[in-house]
Amino acid sequence: MQKVYITGSSIISALGSNKEDAVEHIRKIISDAYYKSYLKNNFQDRAFYSIKKEFSTQRERFYSLIKQAVQDAILEAKLSNEEIQDLHIFLGSTSMHISVNEEANDEFLKNDGKYKIK
Repeated sequence: MQKVYITGSSIISALGSNKEDAVEHIRKIISDAYYKSYLKNNFQDRAFYSIKKEFSTQRERFYSLIKQAVQDAILEAKLSNEEIQDLHIFLGSTSMHISVNEEANDEFLKNDGKYKIK
């Protein structure tokens, strides 16, 4: 049995597009005044944190963010081309593909339920 080691990691979230930005953002949130303004700016119109980056479609958003996270983790791990060929990737998310589902639902509704199951 071969041992497995995690050698690289990455994070993309509303707190930042990399680990350093996210940690810095968390440090700022510890301040009570900053936390209150952060909540107001990020939750005024929605009940969830949003990654503030524009994409033409939700599908593009989904795959672009995954690609960025994987590339960042590979860079951090300093993997060779040979190691990348045998790479196993583990992704975790609380809502990874929800935006793709929302876009598909919007398309369904725009087509007046043309493909509705009866």
